[in-house]
Amino acid sequence: MVTRPTGKNYLSNTRRTKRKDFIIMKRTKLYRKIAALAVAAIMACCMAASAYGAIYSYPTSLYGNGLSYNAQSILYDDGGGVYRISAVIQTANGAVMKRNTVGLYAQLVSSSGDIIATAGKRLNNTEDSFFFYPDVSYGASGPVACLGWASVDGGVQYIRLHETNVAGYSRSADMEAQIAILAENTLTEDNAYPVNAAGETYGSVLLADMVGEDPDLMSATNQEGVEGYIRIADVPTIDPDVSVAAVQMIPLYDMNGNVIGSFELAAPEIASAEAVQSIAG
Repeated sequence: MVTRPTGKNYLSNTRRTKRKDFIIMKRTKLYRKIAALAVAAIMACCMAASAYGAIYSYPTSLYGNGLSYNAQSILYDDGGGVYRISAVIQTANGAVMKRNTVGLYAQLVSSSGDIIATAGKRLNNTEDSFFFYPDVSYGASGPVACLGWASVDGGVQYIRLHETNVAGYSRSADMEAQIAILAENTLTEDNAYPVNAAGETYGSVLLADMVGEDPDLMSATNQEGVEGYIRIADVPTIDPDVSVAAVQMIPLYDMNGNVIGSFELAAPEIASAEAVQSIAG
């Protein structure tokens, strides 16, 4: 049998304990409320940051010229269905890269899988981070993705980088749904690109990871709304020491490689490493 203490000291101690527990409980609730508000504020900031501003893709690792590089696609969401595209590449350990040894260009791709904007290729005229200004804006409806391309062999061969869209590192749910429909409607039964009479593959570059290779002819829609295909090889390399603002044209093909029109290119300006930090920040 347990004997319960009695008397004023016991009652006083009991009241103190209850009051202490009450104060702790109130403080705990207050801290939880503050923490919840803080989390909500952080989520709101993250959502705002992902909704507008510079959105970087997951880095792609490249190797060439005896150096390791990290490259990323960059989508600028200016709001109201207006976007800008860019890409950046830098050495993994901060080593200096020789001029005219790495190249970049970027494309804006709609959720239908069509390329709707392409910037001209540029080789680096800097020895640090190589980046070009996203100075041309494009209007687009629905989900979009920025797809960057990088070369580490002086612009001979360009390698597709990870894409980025308004969901950041991963595709948005809307984009995923559109890509699934696109794959079902355009790929063969064995998940390959169809092949034309000349033996060239054609289709959306957004399906390249699923297929395992880039198509020879990439689905594109030009500025007049004509649907067709473009080739990477047709995108010109712009002299890195010359500022070019003039618009250039490349051929727009049908699925068999016949020219059916033209596709307008934008010529991006190169930015210094300091400008990269300024723009990205």
